[in-house]
Amino acid sequence: MYEKWLRSFHAVAKHHGFTAGAHQLGVSQPTVTEQVRALETHFRVELFHRRGRRVELSSAGRTLYQITQDVFAVNDEALRFLHAARDLKVGRLSVGTVGPAVTMELVQRFATRLPGVEVTVDVGSAELVTESLDGFSSDVAVLARRLPESRYRSVLVGQFDVMAFANDEHPWARRRAVYVKDFSGQRVVFREPSSATQQVVDQALGEAGVSPGHILRVTGREGVREAVLRGLGVGVVCIVDYVPDSRLHMIRIDGASMTIPFFATCVAQRQNRPLIRRFMEVAEDIQAEWRQALRPRRKR
Repeated sequence: MYEKWLRSFHAVAKHHGFTAGAHQLGVSQPTVTEQVRALETHFRVELFHRRGRRVELSSAGRTLYQITQDVFAVNDEALRFLHAARDLKVGRLSVGTVGPAVTMELVQRFATRLPGVEVTVDVGSAELVTESLDGFSSDVAVLARRLPESRYRSVLVGQFDVMAFANDEHPWARRRAVYVKDFSGQRVVFREPSSATQQVVDQALGEAGVSPGHILRVTGREGVREAVLRGLGVGVVCIVDYVPDSRLHMIRIDGASMTIPFFATCVAQRQNRPLIRRFMEVAEDIQAEWRQALRPRRKR
């Protein structure tokens, strides 16, 4: 009730008349007159001096108008923001990921399409990223496994080889490729068991009946890289996460299929939220390009 009265008062004061105020509000002049009169009657205060068709703000009216200018300026600003958000000119998108390299390709394309949207990226373990997605702390996620389709929507955005790498003093540094069996008795630097990369490696070694020698377990890619640089063993890494260094040498692993899939993922019930939908559209485009690149080219 009060809001309607105040809005009518503000329109009349701003446009210097009841007719002009009513036109700005898109209502009839009698409606505006009635609402202003109700405001004055209810609070027993004169807000306008009426001189024929002319109206002038009273002392109380001038004070109130200063207040409503601030109130409705904020209201107008809020509406402008909501219109911009509806048109995806502004907003925020939170991305959780286990694979920053893959994720940045998605983020770059998303930012190009919607430059006004603020994007935050949080890197963590699969467990933490999934928990963040379930708790809506993250709007979307990039994971190295497909979550159940009954609850999530996932788009495969790439599949990448797992490689070995060693420092320049290691005997493998002069080799382009090794076989899975070559890991037998080898000093290795491995990730934590929950790592998707490590799970692929452990499966391949188990299927081949191969047992490395000394195993150093390190949490996180950066820790593994530092350990390999210091000669503590041979490491394994998904090729997309490998950071080139003149002191390191990447080595192909033959004799087993070791690849890591990455999926752009969102909670199914949120997939039609505008920003989430646009992010998943970017993922679909990358998927289409990746699949096209895998198709054998026809000979002319």
